[in-house]
Amino acid sequence: MHIIYVEMNLRFTRSLFLFCVVLSLAIVSCEDELEIASSPGEISMHLDVPQGTRINAEFPRPSEDPLAPVLKEETDTIYIIYASYKNIFVTLMAGEAKGFNLQVMGSGDYFNITSTKALVNHPGGNVFGFSLITQDNIKPRAFNIAYSVYDAEGRVSNIVERTIVISDRGGKNSAFLSGKIWSTKEEIRGIGEASDTLVIGQSDAFEYSTVLNCYGEPNKTVDVVNEYRVDYERYTFSSGGKITIEVATYQKRFDQLESTNSCSLQYEIVERTGKLEGIWSYHSDSKRLILLYNRIGADEQGNKVVYPDELFEYDIVGDAHSMTWKSAGKDVPVTVTFH
Repeated sequence: MHIIYVEMNLRFTRSLFLFCVVLSLAIVSCEDELEIASSPGEISMHLDVPQGTRINAEFPRPSEDPLAPVLKEETDTIYIIYASYKNIFVTLMAGEAKGFNLQVMGSGDYFNITSTKALVNHPGGNVFGFSLITQDNIKPRAFNIAYSVYDAEGRVSNIVERTIVISDRGGKNSAFLSGKIWSTKEEIRGIGEASDTLVIGQSDAFEYSTVLNCYGEPNKTVDVVNEYRVDYERYTFSSGGKITIEVATYQKRFDQLESTNSCSLQYEIVERTGKLEGIWSYHSDSKRLILLYNRIGADEQGNKVVYPDELFEYDIVGDAHSMTWKSAGKDVPVTVTFH
């Protein structure tokens, strides 16, 4: 989800996005056409795999032991923006996992990733992940990978095969994106009665009662009405593949200290603006949009905080006048409408 929120306690179902100045990402020109890679070995040599060791040997075969781990089969295409990275998550259906085996199919070598916690921000539980970092000499193209996991006893799981597409920054037939500034109208997270809707420019109220422990006076019960809204969220896509997101929020929140000191209901008003910058890629054949940006912010004490990169994938329906994004591959669907 990409709407930028300031307070986690406003809606726990939404992501905490502290406003920040973002690391700029160099834009490097590359081929426009996707092509099937002719040299898997060359691709493998120009992949960086954190905590991965390259092994020049045959890819490990699945164990016949019934206690061997089992991975969920995945078939969806993995998109990686040119000269960037992708975190790939897998689901363990049975057994235990100590590490990964990963291969560019046809390369003749493979990577042994010694930890299923190679990702700093891995989900945990039975979901594990590894990262692929593509160097800038891997031009936009498609190739296949295979991966498996192994347990502490060396038993190897089933092998999952998936297609990776290295996508150009920007992309063909994407002029409708870069021709204007896009403003978010609303965002719906979830489906039906379980959904949560955010309308830009419209305040959400959060009401509850609390007791003020007044100094020298009887305690007083007050009805608190906190408010929060996103005033605007604007997306600007450059034709070279750079994206800028500008956002402004308003919050009226209960001020516990001032209310106690005055023995009356007091609020604090917080207005914030911010900007994020990153890269984007659009696939006209599948109408898939990929956004990638990283964030540097500050905690409540003003200390510098570096947050994990945010990567989102959406399927687009629209034209140069209006469009709707629908999140791709998410357990909780997100629909975003723009004008």
